[in-house]
Amino acid sequence: MDARRWGGSKFPEIDVFGDFYVRPRIELAESLHTTMVERSQLVLQESASQLPPETPIESVDPPQDAGFQISLNSNKFQLGLVIV
Repeated sequence: MDARRWGGSKFPEIDVFGDFYVRPRIELAESLHTTMVERSQLVLQESASQLPPETPIESVDPPQDAGFQISLNSNKFQLGLVIV
């Protein structure tokens, strides 16, 4: 599914996490989601840095499995697991 067409972000895995797990008074889920969103912006900035300077960030496509990797690594980091 093209996330932009449906009004979501370029990271559907992060959107799904936010939709299903982030609820009032669940601070861990909220913190994880915030970390994922911040990391997704870093991935987009890194991808944009490899393109011509006039390329708008909205037209930058992240690596195919970036959302999954961000979700996985954010969860490991927040839960105190070793990131390999």
